Amino acid sequence: VELASRPPTIVHSGGGCLDGTSLVQVKTPTGSIAKTPIANLQEGMEVMTIGENGSLEWSEIFFVDWDDEPVMMLQLTCEEGNDGCSSSPVRLTPDHVIFVDRPTAGTKPDVKHAIPIPALDVRVGDYLFGFKLTGEGGGELLGGVVEASQVVTIGHLKVSSQYTVLTRAHRLLVEGRLVSCHVVNHQWGIADNAILLALYNLSPQFATSSFNKWVCREWDSVFEPTAVFVRDSYRALLGNN
Repeated sequence: VELASRPPTIVHSGGGCLDGTSLVQVKTPTGSIAKTPIANLQEGMEVMTIGENGSLEWSEIFFVDWDDEPVMMLQLTCEEGNDGCSSSPVRLTPDHVIFVDRPTAGTKPDVKHAIPIPALDVRVGDYLFGFKLTGEGGGELLGGVVEASQVVTIGHLKVSSQYTVLTRAHRLLVEGRLVSCHVVNHQWGIADNAILLALYNLSPQFATSSFNKWVCREWDSVFEPTAVFVRDSYRALLGNN
Protein backbone atom coordinates (compact mmCIF):
# COMPACT_ATOMS: atom_id res chain seq x y z
CA VAL A 1 0.00 0.00 0.00
CA GLU A 2 1.78 3.13 -1.18
CA LEU A 3 0.75 6.50 0.17
CA ALA A 4 2.06 9.96 -0.54
CA SER A 5 4.70 11.37 1.80
CA ARG A 6 3.52 13.93 4.33
CA PRO A 7 5.16 16.68 6.38
CA PRO A 8 6.18 15.89 9.96
CA THR A 9 3.90 16.89 12.79
CA ILE A 10 4.17 16.68 16.55
CA VAL A 11 2.40 13.88 18.33
CA HIS A 12 1.01 14.57 21.82
CA SER A 13 3.79 14.58 24.40
CA GLY A 14 2.45 11.91 26.73
CA GLY A 15 0.85 9.66 24.16
CA GLY A 16 0.94 5.92 23.88
CA CYS A 17 2.60 5.22 20.58
CA LEU A 18 3.64 2.51 18.15
CA ASP A 19 6.67 2.06 15.93
CA GLY A 20 6.02 3.39 12.44
CA THR A 21 7.81 0.43 10.83
CA SER A 22 5.59 -2.18 12.54
CA LEU A 23 3.24 -4.02 10.20
CA VAL A 24 -0.56 -4.15 10.28
CA GLN A 25 -3.04 -5.80 7.93
CA VAL A 26 -5.35 -3.51 5.96
CA LYS A 27 -8.19 -3.89 3.50
CA THR A 28 -7.02 -2.57 0.13
CA PRO A 29 -9.21 -0.56 -2.30
CA THR A 30 -9.64 -3.74 -4.36
CA GLY A 31 -10.93 -5.64 -1.32
CA SER A 32 -7.90 -7.83 -0.70
CA ILE A 33 -5.77 -8.02 2.44
CA ALA A 34 -2.28 -6.49 2.53
CA LYS A 35 0.39 -5.83 5.12
CA THR A 36 1.63 -2.26 5.43
CA PRO A 37 3.76 -0.27 7.91
CA ILE A 38 1.92 1.83 10.46
CA ALA A 39 3.62 4.86 8.88
CA ASN A 40 1.44 4.33 5.79
CA LEU A 41 -1.88 4.43 7.64
CA GLN A 42 -4.45 7.16 7.06
CA GLU A 43 -7.89 7.96 8.42
CA GLY A 44 -10.63 6.03 6.64
CA MET A 45 -8.54 2.90 6.09
CA GLU A 46 -9.67 -0.36 7.69
CA VAL A 47 -7.27 -2.46 9.75
CA MET A 48 -7.58 -5.99 11.07
CA THR A 49 -8.32 -6.53 14.75
CA ILE A 50 -9.85 -8.99 17.21
CA GLY A 51 -13.19 -7.79 18.55
CA GLU A 52 -14.46 -8.01 22.11
CA ASN A 53 -16.23 -11.27 21.24
CA GLY A 54 -12.95 -12.84 20.13
CA SER A 55 -13.67 -12.80 16.39
CA LEU A 56 -11.58 -11.32 13.61
CA GLU A 57 -12.99 -8.08 12.19
CA TRP A 58 -12.16 -4.91 10.30
CA SER A 59 -12.13 -1.56 12.08
CA GLU A 60 -11.98 1.89 10.50
CA ILE A 61 -9.20 4.30 11.50
CA PHE A 62 -10.55 7.68 12.59
CA PHE A 63 -7.36 9.39 13.76
CA VAL A 64 -3.63 9.14 13.02
CA ASP A 65 -0.84 11.32 14.41
CA TRP A 66 2.92 10.92 14.47
CA ASP A 67 6.24 12.36 15.60
CA ASP A 68 9.62 12.01 13.91
CA GLU A 69 11.58 12.42 17.15
CA PRO A 70 13.40 9.23 18.26
CA VAL A 71 11.89 7.53 21.30
CA MET A 72 12.74 4.52 23.46
CA MET A 73 10.16 1.73 23.22
CA LEU A 74 9.63 -1.61 24.87
CA GLN A 75 10.12 -4.61 22.61
CA LEU A 76 7.98 -7.66 23.46
CA THR A 77 9.06 -10.89 21.79
CA CYS A 78 6.85 -13.99 21.84
CA GLU A 79 7.72 -17.64 21.55
CA GLU A 80 7.62 -19.14 18.10
CA GLY A 81 4.37 -20.97 17.51
CA ASN A 82 1.92 -22.02 14.84
CA ASP A 83 -0.41 -19.07 15.21
CA GLY A 84 0.52 -17.63 11.83
CA CYS A 85 1.55 -14.30 13.36
CA SER A 86 4.61 -12.31 12.48
CA SER A 87 7.76 -13.38 14.28
CA SER A 88 8.69 -9.73 14.73
CA PRO A 89 8.42 -8.30 18.25
CA VAL A 90 5.78 -5.77 19.21
CA ARG A 91 7.30 -2.34 19.86
CA LEU A 92 5.35 0.25 21.85
CA THR A 93 5.89 3.00 24.40
CA PRO A 94 5.82 1.89 28.07
CA ASP A 95 2.42 3.47 28.78
CA HIS A 96 0.76 2.09 25.65
CA VAL A 97 -1.86 -0.53 26.52
CA ILE A 98 -1.71 -4.13 25.29
CA PHE A 99 -4.03 -7.11 25.92
CA VAL A 100 -2.60 -9.99 27.96
CA ASP A 101 -3.84 -13.05 29.81
CA ARG A 102 -2.36 -14.69 32.90
CA PRO A 103 -4.28 -17.97 33.19
CA THR A 104 -4.29 -19.86 36.45
CA ALA A 105 -2.79 -23.33 36.69
CA GLY A 106 -4.77 -25.88 34.71
CA THR A 107 -6.50 -23.32 32.48
CA LYS A 108 -5.70 -22.18 28.96
CA PRO A 109 -5.26 -18.56 27.86
CA ASP A 110 -8.46 -17.05 26.46
CA VAL A 111 -8.69 -13.77 24.56
CA LYS A 112 -12.11 -13.16 26.14
CA HIS A 113 -10.35 -13.05 29.51
CA ALA A 114 -7.56 -10.79 28.29
CA ILE A 115 -6.93 -7.66 30.31
CA PRO A 116 -5.62 -4.37 28.90
CA ILE A 117 -2.49 -3.25 30.77
CA PRO A 118 0.32 -0.77 30.06
CA ALA A 119 3.27 -2.38 28.30
CA LEU A 120 5.48 -1.52 31.28
CA ASP A 121 3.46 -4.05 33.34
CA VAL A 122 3.90 -6.95 30.91
CA ARG A 123 5.91 -9.84 32.35
CA VAL A 124 7.80 -12.69 30.74
CA GLY A 125 5.29 -15.56 30.62
CA ASP A 126 2.26 -13.37 29.90
CA TYR A 127 0.20 -14.41 26.89
CA LEU A 128 -0.39 -12.12 23.91
CA PHE A 129 -3.02 -12.90 21.30
CA GLY A 130 -2.87 -13.30 17.54
CA PHE A 131 -5.17 -14.64 14.84
CA LYS A 132 -4.46 -17.41 12.36
CA LEU A 133 -6.41 -16.53 9.21
CA THR A 134 -7.90 -19.56 7.44
CA GLY A 135 -9.54 -17.82 4.50
CA GLU A 136 -10.49 -14.55 2.87
CA GLY A 137 -12.49 -13.37 -0.09
CA GLY A 138 -13.32 -9.96 -1.45
CA GLY A 139 -12.17 -8.31 1.75
CA GLU A 140 -14.48 -10.50 3.81
CA LEU A 141 -12.78 -12.53 6.53
CA LEU A 142 -13.97 -16.12 6.24
CA GLY A 143 -12.59 -17.57 9.42
CA GLY A 144 -9.67 -18.35 11.64
CA VAL A 145 -8.75 -19.05 15.22
CA VAL A 146 -7.31 -16.93 17.99
CA GLU A 147 -4.09 -18.35 19.36
CA ALA A 148 -1.96 -17.22 22.28
CA SER A 149 1.82 -16.96 22.50
CA GLN A 150 3.90 -16.36 25.61
CA VAL A 151 6.23 -13.41 25.98
CA VAL A 152 9.77 -14.77 26.22
CA THR A 153 11.85 -11.58 26.27
CA ILE A 154 11.28 -7.91 27.05
CA GLY A 155 13.82 -5.46 25.74
CA HIS A 156 14.26 -1.81 24.80
CA LEU A 157 14.83 -0.27 21.41
CA LYS A 158 15.15 3.32 20.21
CA VAL A 159 12.99 3.92 17.14
CA SER A 160 13.00 6.86 14.75
CA SER A 161 9.25 7.51 14.60
CA GLN A 162 6.21 7.03 16.81
CA TYR A 163 2.58 6.85 15.75
CA THR A 164 -0.80 7.10 17.41
CA VAL A 165 -3.60 5.21 15.64
CA LEU A 166 -7.24 5.30 16.79
CA THR A 167 -9.83 2.85 15.42
CA ARG A 168 -13.55 2.50 15.99
CA ALA A 169 -12.92 -0.77 17.85
CA HIS A 170 -10.22 0.95 19.97
CA ARG A 171 -7.88 -1.97 19.21
CA LEU A 172 -5.83 -3.36 16.33
CA LEU A 173 -3.37 -6.11 15.44
CA VAL A 174 0.24 -4.91 15.33
CA GLU A 175 2.76 -7.46 14.07
CA GLY A 176 -0.10 -9.92 14.50
CA ARG A 177 -0.61 -9.14 18.21
CA LEU A 178 -3.66 -7.52 19.77
CA VAL A 179 -2.98 -4.06 21.21
CA SER A 180 -5.14 -1.20 22.42
CA CYS A 181 -5.21 2.16 20.67
CA HIS A 182 -4.80 3.93 23.99
CA VAL A 183 -2.37 4.92 26.70
CA VAL A 184 -2.39 4.29 30.48
CA ASN A 185 -5.91 2.84 30.71
CA HIS A 186 -8.02 1.34 27.90
CA GLN A 187 -11.42 2.46 29.23
CA TRP A 188 -10.16 5.95 30.04
CA GLY A 189 -8.88 6.19 26.47
CA ILE A 190 -12.25 5.20 25.03
CA ALA A 191 -13.98 7.87 27.11
CA ASP A 192 -11.32 10.46 26.33
CA ASN A 193 -11.74 9.99 22.57
CA ALA A 194 -15.54 9.73 22.47
CA ILE A 195 -15.93 13.37 21.40
CA LEU A 196 -13.25 12.98 18.73
CA LEU A 197 -15.02 9.92 17.30
CA ALA A 198 -18.36 11.74 17.33
CA LEU A 199 -16.73 14.67 15.53
CA TYR A 200 -15.28 12.28 12.94
CA ASN A 201 -18.76 10.84 12.35
CA LEU A 202 -20.12 14.35 11.75
CA SER A 203 -17.24 15.82 9.76
CA PRO A 204 -14.28 13.58 8.90
CA GLN A 205 -12.57 16.43 7.08
CA PHE A 206 -12.55 18.71 10.13
CA ALA A 207 -11.78 15.90 12.61
CA THR A 208 -8.64 15.00 10.66
CA SER A 209 -7.59 18.57 9.91
CA SER A 210 -4.27 20.00 11.09
CA PHE A 211 -6.11 22.43 13.34
CA ASN A 212 -8.09 19.74 15.12
CA LYS A 213 -4.98 17.59 15.54
CA TRP A 214 -3.30 20.57 17.18
CA VAL A 215 -6.28 20.87 19.54
CA CYS A 216 -6.04 17.16 20.33
CA ARG A 217 -2.34 17.44 21.12
CA GLU A 218 -2.95 20.36 23.46
CA TRP A 219 -5.69 18.42 25.24
CA ASP A 220 -3.60 15.28 25.49
CA SER A 221 -0.67 17.25 26.90
CA VAL A 222 -2.93 17.84 29.92
CA PHE A 223 -5.05 14.67 30.04
CA GLU A 224 -2.36 12.04 29.66
CA PRO A 225 0.08 13.28 32.34
CA THR A 226 -2.94 13.62 34.63
CA ALA A 227 -3.97 10.04 33.88
CA VAL A 228 -0.45 8.81 34.64
CA PHE A 229 -0.44 10.77 37.92
CA VAL A 230 -3.80 9.31 38.97
CA ARG A 231 -2.69 5.78 38.10
CA ASP A 232 0.64 6.07 39.89
CA SER A 233 -0.98 7.66 42.95
CA TYR A 234 -3.51 4.82 43.12
CA ARG A 235 -0.74 2.27 42.86
CA ALA A 236 1.20 4.00 45.61
CA LEU A 237 -1.84 3.86 47.89
CA LEU A 238 -2.16 0.14 47.22
CA GLY A 239 1.55 -0.40 47.64
CA ASN A 240 1.74 -1.73 44.08
CA ASN A 241 4.72 -0.15 42.41
